[in-house]
Amino acid sequence: MNKKDKIIQQFLAHDLLITKYKLKKNQLPNSLKAAKDSEVPIIKAIALMVDALESGQVVTDVTLRTLINNYLNEAAI
Repeated sequence: MNKKDKIIQQFLAHDLLITKYKLKKNQLPNSLKAAKDSEVPIIKAIALMVDALESGQVVTDVTLRTLINNYLNEAAI
């Protein structure tokens, strides 16, 4: 398991996230790739953030905000 997978698991295991979005712990993805393929918008949004921030490139707040806004607009939340 690589660093990105561990980070996404830590985010998705947070009780507040599970409670607020009514997620079931046994249905949470175990890897970043699976999270990015998720049909659940909050899971995919977190995966996109983790992937961008752990890419090794400098990511500005504006770039990250644009990435998430674009995804959420496409997901039509």
